[in-house]
Amino acid sequence: HDMRLVGEINSASNRRLRVLRWFRRAQSRLLKGRCAERRHVVTVALLVCWYLTAILANITNKTIMSRYNHPSFLVLLQILANLLLNSAYLARYEPKGAITRLKRAAPLCFPCAVTLVVSRTLTYFSFSKVPASLTQTVKASTPVFAVVVAYLLNGRRTNFKTLLTLVPIIVGVALSAVTELKFEIAGFVSAVLAAFISTLQSFATKNFLRETGVIDDP
Repeated sequence: HDMRLVGEINSASNRRLRVLRWFRRAQSRLLKGRCAERRHVVTVALLVCWYLTAILANITNKTIMSRYNHPSFLVLLQILANLLLNSAYLARYEPKGAITRLKRAAPLCFPCAVTLVVSRTLTYFSFSKVPASLTQTVKASTPVFAVVVAYLLNGRRTNFKTLLTLVPIIVGVALSAVTELKFEIAGFVSAVLAAFISTLQSFATKNFLRETGVIDDP
């Protein structure tokens, strides 16, 4: 009788343990699901903020360039502002080992900096010559240049289906240039060059992030 009682107690304990384990697994899945949902919400919120600030920046830059046609000076002011703000951020919230990695990868910053300055200068020059809508439409051709640069630098071939998706971009840019009333060749060429150099900047930045260990994407 005692042995049977002990067996029933052990059986009940085992059932309780199984229930507790199931509950913990369900709770863990629920928390993971909530974390994933929160990550999605945060990602969407960041994209919306980036989109709105990009629109505001384009309008502001276009207004400034319409009144003061000095693209290099505007780029210089923006870079100085970025330098001050980023320095303040690193001084207050420096990630562990960030400064060491940056010093080690300092030579890789040079291509990123040069392409950034040239791309912004050409963009603002284009703002002073043609409407901002045309400049941004032309800069939407960046994926076309990305395919070309990826092939020239890495020998990476793009599949045919992806190439077909680039046709509407090329046609759209051509139509925008043809139908634009305030078209100037200097502004159009500047926008095209800005899109190309912006692509080079993206490749240089990705290489910098890879060398510093921030990303592992090949």
